[in-house]
Amino acid sequence: MKRYDLPEDGYRRKFRTCKPAEDGRDDLDIWLTRFERFAESNSWSREKWSSSLCALLTGRALDCYGRLSAEQAKTR
Repeated sequence: MKRYDLPEDGYRRKFRTCKPAEDGRDDLDIWLTRFERFAESNSWSREKWSSSLCALLTGRALDCYGRLSAEQAKTR
């Protein structure tokens, strides 16, 4: 996996990034579970999950995410 510097809670922190979901290759339910575990293990605040999630979705999953209202995208 690649390493990136990403902002988190006012400071920059290095961590391994979660692999993007690959449309047609990844089982989305399994990928979402992996994303949640990754976010929790890196101590991401739940308020940041949505913006991180949308950056990692592709294809149909991203299309579905794009149809959510701003409020729906914020809720778990």
